[in-house]
Amino acid sequence: FRNIYKKGDTIVGCHIPSDGPLKYEDVIASLKMAYDFYPHLRVGGVLPIYCHSWLMYPPYAGRVFPEGSNLYKFLKLFELVKSEVDEDYTDFFRIFSKDFCASELDSLPENTSLRRNMKKFLADGNKMGTSFGFILFDGEKVITEQK
Repeated sequence: FRNIYKKGDTIVGCHIPSDGPLKYEDVIASLKMAYDFYPHLRVGGVLPIYCHSWLMYPPYAGRVFPEGSNLYKFLKLFELVKSEVDEDYTDFFRIFSKDFCASELDSLPENTSLRRNMKKFLADGNKMGTSFGFILFDGEKVITEQK
């Protein structure tokens, strides 16, 4: 990424909808639309796209997000630049529709795999976090995708 982007360059931001599954094929289709819409932001035929989200926090890979799941695949699209623990559990509400309270951990619902996995992750003493990263997309494939 650092060889393509220079400080001050304009970069497309990635918004993650919260209204349904984050399917790999839908993400790629969205990236293709962005690639076509922003030809002036391509660098050497590559469109750099940034994102900051709890969905990209590396400790979730294979634990909260099972290998092969939509969220696992999404996380693996990015070259991560920075990750940090979120001591305030800011994004907890996105999963459980309420603020974090350690004393209520045992009573959290487990009606989805994401809820079950996050509940176990937290019960095991782990903390939530966020990451900032980039996708490099050449119009067909994500160059930064990790297999």
